[in-house]
Amino acid sequence: MITRYALFEGSVAQGQTEAFRAAVLDEILPVWKQFPGALSVRVTFGDSRDDGAPEFPLILAIDWKDMETIEAFLANPIRMQGRAATEAVMARFSPGGFTIMSRRRMSLICKSTERPGITEPGFGAC
Repeated sequence: MITRYALFEGSVAQGQTEAFRAAVLDEILPVWKQFPGALSVRVTFGDSRDDGAPEFPLILAIDWKDMETIEAFLANPIRMQGRAATEAVMARFSPGGFTIMSRRRMSLICKSTERPGITEPGFGAC
């Protein structure tokens, strides 16, 4: 399984946090949930952060079966619908704009009794 993350770095206009969150859930999430091949779509809202840390008011995580599924999604027109919905909401609530960073994480589920659980690539095989 591969999890792709989109981290939205920036600030929501003062006093607009609840309206921003409602817009994400009402306007963007329904499109994200239509992404073909997505196993799971998760939205997280940032509530607090350490002093000096960057602000991430929104984090999106989508689980995919494999890279082939992701590549098929990336070529699908619904991706652009999701991007348009996202940009429309962000433009209304962020005076300084957002930087979107994408990351992916691959996990292996171990079936060994010696190392059960999840391991990360680079930390050895199960």
